Amino acid sequence: MHRGWKATRPLEKVHSDITGLEDVHTPAGELYALNFIDNFSEKNKHKHKAAGKFCEWWALVEAETE
Repeated sequence: MHRGWKATRPLEKVHSDITGLEDVHTPAGELYALNFIDNFSEKNKHKHKAAGKFCEWWALVEAETE
């Protein structure tokens, strides 16, 4: 595992984390959340930008995996 190096392209290095116990259940009744953070595009430092960044990431992954 390489620590400390910055990705040079999207999805080259992705971090994940499981958080919980959450206060609100998912539709399936779960209390944990799994988060993925793309090291290359890790520019979202403000919560109010999170939805837009997720949409950008989703479109990128769809385009690369079609």
